[in-house]
Amino acid sequence: MEIDAMETSSVQIDAVHGWTSNPDPEEALDGIFGDRGTEGASLGIVFVTPDHDLDRVGRLLDERFDCPVLACTTAGEIGEYGYVVRGISAAALWGVEARVGVIRDAEGFGDAEAEALVAQLGAGSIECTDSSVLLTIFDGLSMREEWMCSSLYRATGGVPMVGGSSGDGLTFDRAMVYVDGRFERGVSTCALVHAESGIRTFVDHHFEDTGTVLVVTGTDPSTRRILEINGVPAADAYARALGHGVGELTEGLTLKHPLMVRAGDRLYVRGVRALPGDGSLAMYCSIEEGAVLHVGRPGVMEDHLESLLARTTAGIDPKLVMMFDCVLRRCEADRFGKFGPMGRCLSGYPVHGFSTYGEQFNGVHVNQTVTGVVFGVES
Repeated sequence: MEIDAMETSSVQIDAVHGWTSNPDPEEALDGIFGDRGTEGASLGIVFVTPDHDLDRVGRLLDERFDCPVLACTTAGEIGEYGYVVRGISAAALWGVEARVGVIRDAEGFGDAEAEALVAQLGAGSIECTDSSVLLTIFDGLSMREEWMCSSLYRATGGVPMVGGSSGDGLTFDRAMVYVDGRFERGVSTCALVHAESGIRTFVDHHFEDTGTVLVVTGTDPSTRRILEINGVPAADAYARALGHGVGELTEGLTLKHPLMVRAGDRLYVRGVRALPGDGSLAMYCSIEEGAVLHVGRPGVMEDHLESLLARTTAGIDPKLVMMFDCVLRRCEADRFGKFGPMGRCLSGYPVHGFSTYGEQFNGVHVNQTVTGVVFGVES
């Protein structure tokens, strides 16, 4: 296993960010950063459509930033006006201390490797209650996010964690992550970011528990498929719980009624990725045999988001609001006419984010959820 780590020093807190659909990467970055540029930045954060010339984008990021950079391809980008596509969302952050590490072998990454990486990132020098965050950008096709996420969180001793898995639209073919001037397959990155104050993490979804409980009785963890629920084919049991026959099970139903697992006092969503047609459910997260699943029902997506942002930014002047938002939320918003209301919720906030193949929050890999972090100045 190879683990790389880099370090930068901190300067006064500030941020510049933007999104553009300009197909020329150099013009796109010029338009976003303008006269301010990126000189003296502590951390660069870039989310880019896989349709761009990624070789050229990688070279430009290497040339433009004299600090660590987190970057990946997306299943769509997110800006101040909501969901956008086929562009570049880029940000430069000042006023934090940031160290970035690279994971090149997801299969071989366990607790020992996580402890070594976290030691290089310097997590032992900060308290988990300090204004700090571990940002994760995982390979969205690795099918190893659950293990990387939990190992890293344990190794930090509880430093707040948020992040997302790289995407490739809805193609699921070439989700890529930036490392050392190139976008690569099969790699993941994370950044330990610390400031004296002004870092707040958040997580939310808009689903409630219907009270219907299912028990997983057969799985294939290697492919993230649930084979049986309550002793019968998983798709049959799921459809029955929704009051439908298996032939009536559709993407629309799975978006509105996801499966959830409870950890402590919180329900975490386990999104259905596909209905293979063989009685199984293909999931975005691995689920173990014996897991107890709760069937969800939707609340009002935009109301939840509006309340979340208001709570998280209370008493702080936000300079950058990073969002890791599940691609299933984008699909749901598209299918049910929520693009406009969601965009109105985001207007007025300095939003910079992307649609992910999975989200991370405090050691848990989740779906159909938004996680993120606010960087700002405490009032």
